[in-house]
Amino acid sequence: MMAVETLAGNIPGNSLVREKSVKKFITPFAVFVGVLVGNLFLSGAGVIHSGVYSLPGPISTFVVIVATLYAFAKMSIFFASFFHKE
Repeated sequence: MMAVETLAGNIPGNSLVREKSVKKFITPFAVFVGVLVGNLFLSGAGVIHSGVYSLPGPISTFVVIVATLYAFAKMSIFFASFFHKE
């Protein structure tokens, strides 16, 4: 008699389906957490004023400066890559 596989993990191709469903959940959740943390830092740095908790000012200012410089550096590299296409 053939054994019937009852666990969903044993079905061929099911891991790919599970991986896609996990990505569908994790990506929006990561964006939400990123926006929330960014809001805390921006509020602490005095850039925005929200009604929620804000992180300490000096730390927030430092993080906002580093994040802004990093974003502009990545943008510059992205635009420079148009000129260096092979």
